Parts: sequence; structure tokens; C-alpha cells
Amino acid sequence: MRSSVSFSARRLAVSLVAVLALTAVSVGTVAAARPGAHQQSEAPATPAGPTLVPGSVEFLGNATSLPALVADHEGFFEKNGVNVHVTQVGFGEQDSLFATGNYPITAQAPWDVAKSIAAGDCLKFVSTTAGIPALSLLEIRTADKDKYKSYKDLQGQKIGIPGFGTATWGAFATILKSVDGIDAMTYFDPIEADSSTLLALLDQGQIEAAMPFTPVSVIAPQTQPDKYTILFDMENYFEQQTGQPLLLVGLTARCDWLDANADKVPGVIAGLDEAAQWINDNGATMFADPYYGPILQASGVADQTGADAWAQKLATHYYFDSSAYTQDWIDTQYQFINDSVGTLIDGAPPAVDQIFYQPTIVQPGGSGSPAPASASPGA
Repeated sequence: MRSSVSFSARRLAVSLVAVLALTAVSVGTVAAARPGAHQQSEAPATPAGPTLVPGSVEFLGNATSLPALVADHEGFFEKNGVNVHVTQVGFGEQDSLFATGNYPITAQAPWDVAKSIAAGDCLKFVSTTAGIPALSLLEIRTADKDKYKSYKDLQGQKIGIPGFGTATWGAFATILKSVDGIDAMTYFDPIEADSSTLLALLDQGQIEAAMPFTPVSVIAPQTQPDKYTILFDMENYFEQQTGQPLLLVGLTARCDWLDANADKVPGVIAGLDEAAQWINDNGATMFADPYYGPILQASGVADQTGADAWAQKLATHYYFDSSAYTQDWIDTQYQFINDSVGTLIDGAPPAVDQIFYQPTIVQPGGSGSPAPASASPGA
């Protein structure tokens, strides 16, 4: 579950996956741990390239990895007995750097882990800690809200999407296939367009719905409710139909590192759990903070309006903690992975215990940050 909140508390305010993940920041930043120095700190430097810190656990983050930066900066990793160095890079760079093996832990979706395993790598999805829900919205013109009551009313209509190869479209198509038995490619007339132009196309009447990908377009129904209305919210729809949330990212690690460092896993998870709670509790003040403000601005939160919308989402405790990592959740994600063949992955997926790390599964009645068992993650 999210830190100290029920899944049903989730509402439609701006999603951090839009504010951070979907901006696909291409410039890497490195945040060194500065416990106790929060008030005096400045924004992280932008180095020429990622650096490694000998003796530390290297966490390779992307634009979704704000909890890792917070855990590093606020000293939550150190408090829980682990020395973690966080490097934040763009999504494309993340894949190539993670493949080098120098960075043992990162943030990925379960279906990305499945794809890597199928390609011959050995990774594990370790925990839901610091996870964020997958986002795919269909926005329509507010003037058409009486015309379109459900996404099914858009059959045969042009909908603007950010690309057939994006996880946004892939997850949307998979959910419709899995839950409603609908082939999104034939049910709609999908039109690929640059993310920044989707709302303009909607305004001009060239499409009847838009699937936003940029921060500004995702929060448009909040900031301009007279112009835009959300018709379909993938995040809520999936959970309503399955009883479990769909996560865009969660803690992922290489098998060889898990084999050799099982004792460090609880500390990493506990540090991220505390960071997720900290962000949920402090989101309203982060934009004005001298350290976090520049990070948010570089990731697309351009002004106080965007920051207020983001804080509103965080007030519902947007980030997940490790207590969501249950067998029921894993079973639902694995079914989704199977349903995503042809949209998010190619070919049959690996076995469930090859994808999901077993020792950290939270048992019924348990809380987050479980101690790992002696099972071999590479098995």
C-alpha cells in the first residue's frame, strides 16, 4: 500500500510520473549524501558524466527516482545502515549504463524486468518501495463531456497518442485488451504526434481525445478545467477492475548483487520507504526548497501552479511503500505481463519467480521492509 494510506484514497490530481518520469530528463545529476545539511544545501551539480563512489551501493536512477535522491539527501539510507550513492540520468542512458553492471540497483517496471530476462540478463523486481503508478489518461474537450461519457464512446474516433512504442500507449492498450477484450489499434483511430502538440490538435478539432505525455498537458484538466476533462484514467481503472495498482517503476536489482548483498536489501528498502513518506508529507514545500526546487524545475514543474497541483497529488500519499509487495500484487502484475505480449513485450514472459524477488514478499498482516530470507535470487 501507499505509505499510511489506502489505495482507494487516490484521486486524479497531477501525477508525478507526468511531472518527473514523462519528461525523460536527459541530463544526469548526482546527489551526494549530506545528512543533516538540508537547510544549507544547494542544487546538485550537473557533471560531465556519471561517477562511481568506491564502497557504496550504486543506485542508477531516472527521472522517476526522486525518492532515491531524497533518501540520499535526507540521510535515510545512512540511518538504515547502507551507503547508497544515487546517480540520476535520462531513460535512454539508464538502459545502457545499467547493462554495464556497474550499477546494481535501479528503478524499472516489472515488464521491463521481464524483457531483460528474456534477452538473457538476470534481474529481479525487488519491491514496490518508492513505486509510482502507471499513468495513461485520455483527455477530451470539456465542451464534449456530455458527448463522450466513456472511452468506449470514442470507437472509430481519432485519438492522439505520443507514440506506439511508448509505455503510455502500451500500458493503455494492454489494459483494454486484458480487462475489456478490446484491441485499441482497431477500436480507435490512433494518431501519433509529438507530445507537445497533442493538446493543440485537440483544440483544433483534429483529434477527439489526447493521451498526454508532458507535464503541462497532464495537469491541463486541473489548471484549465474549462477547456479539458479527463475521460479515462488508466491508473484508477486498472485498480477498480483488478483490486491491485499497476506500477510504472519499483526497486529492481541485478541477481549477482542480490546474491552477494542480501543483508543490504532491507536497509535500501527501509531508506526508500522513509523517503516516500517524507515526500508525501512535504511535497507542498519542495518547490521552494533550495535543493529540491531546481530538481523539480528541471523536470518540468515550471511554476507555483504546477507545484501546487503536484503537492495536491502528494497529499493523497502518491508514492507506494514496500508493504504493497504481496503475492496478490505479484499475481496481478504477472497476469498483466502475460497480457502485454505484443504491446509491451515480445514473446512469452519468463516464469513469475524469475521476475519477482521472493524473499521480500510481504506476508498477510505484515508491514513493509521485510528481512530477506536465504533464498538465492538468481535461482
